[in-house]
Amino acid sequence: MYLKITSLESEINQLQTEKERLTNDLKESIEQTIELKEQVDASLGADTMVSQLTQRNLELEEMLEKVKEERNDLEILCEMNDELQENSRETELELREEIERANTQINQLVRHLDATRETIADYEQTLGKFRDLVADLQTQNSDLQRSLADGKRLQEQQQQLHSTVATEFASSAVPFMGTKFGATSQAQTLAKVIEAELRRLEAEQSANHVTRLSAFLPDSFLRRGGDNEALLALLLIDRLTGNNVVDSQTTTVSGICIPGTDNPLPPLTKSKAEFYSFITRLIHLLRSMGSLLNQYKQIFTGCSVDLYLKFGSLYNEMCVHEHCIDRLIEQTKNDQLDETISLESLITSFNYSFNYIMFI
Repeated sequence: MYLKITSLESEINQLQTEKERLTNDLKESIEQTIELKEQVDASLGADTMVSQLTQRNLELEEMLEKVKEERNDLEILCEMNDELQENSRETELELREEIERANTQINQLVRHLDATRETIADYEQTLGKFRDLVADLQTQNSDLQRSLADGKRLQEQQQQLHSTVATEFASSAVPFMGTKFGATSQAQTLAKVIEAELRRLEAEQSANHVTRLSAFLPDSFLRRGGDNEALLALLLIDRLTGNNVVDSQTTTVSGICIPGTDNPLPPLTKSKAEFYSFITRLIHLLRSMGSLLNQYKQIFTGCSVDLYLKFGSLYNEMCVHEHCIDRLIEQTKNDQLDETISLESLITSFNYSFNYIMFI
C-alpha cells in the first residue's frame, strides 16, 4: 500500500511537473499567439500603408510629371526671355546708333543754320553796301548831269569863239610851218606823256572797278584765309612768273653771260670766270624757278577747292619770296649785277617752292 502511495505520489509529482511544463508551454503559446496576432495586425497595417504609399507614389508621380511639364514650360519661357533680352539689346544698340545719327544730323543742321545765318547777315550787309553804292551812284549821276549841262554851255561858248580862233589860226599858219620840224620831238614827248596818262587812267579805272566789285562780295570772300587770299596767291604766281621771265631774258639778252664778248664787266668783278659762273648760275636758278612756277599754274588751274584754299593761306609767306626777284630786277636795271651779290635768298625761294610742290 505504501508503495502504491509512493508510486502515486511520484506520479502526482510527475504530473505536477508535467502540468507546470504544460502550463509554461501554454503561456509561451499564448504569448506567441499574442505576438502572432500583433504581427498579423502589423502586417494588415503594413498592407494598408503599402496601399497608401502606392497611392501616394502615384500621386507624386503625377505631380512629378506636372512639375516636369512646368519645368519644360519654364525652360521654354527662359529661352524666350533670353531671346527677348538679346533682341532688346540689339534694339537698344540700333536705337542708340539712330540717336547718334540723329544727333549728328542735328549738329550738322545747327551748323548749317549758323552758316545760313552768317550768309544771310553777309547778304544783308552786301545789300546795305549795294544801297549805299546806289545812293553814291545816284549822287554821281546827278553830278554828271550837272557837269553835262555845264559842258553844253561851254560847248556853246566854244562855238561862239570858233570864228575868232579860226581867224587867229589862219594868221599864224605860215610861221608855224617854219617851226614844224623843230616841234617834232616835243610832239613825240607829248604823245608819250599822253600815252602814260592814258595808261594811268586805265589802271585807276581797273582798280576802281575791282574796288566796286569787291563791295558786292560777302565778307567771307575777303576774310583771312578765304577766296580772296587764294586769288591773290594765283595772281602772285602769275606776277612771279612774269618777273622771273623778265629778269632771265634781260640777263641773257644783255650778253654779259656770253664769254668772248666785248661787253664791259662790272667794276667790282675780280675775274671773268667768276662773273660768268655767277651769271650762269643765276640764269639756271631763274629758269628752274620759272619751270616750277609754270607747274604751279598748271596744278592750280584744275585743283580741288580745299587745295585752292590751302594754297591761298600761303600768300603772306610767298610775298616774301617776291621781294627777292624784284631786288634782282632792280639790280639788273641799275647795272649793279655782279658776283658779289648773294643768291642765297633766290636759292631759299627755289627750295621753298620745290618742297611745297613735292608735298602737293
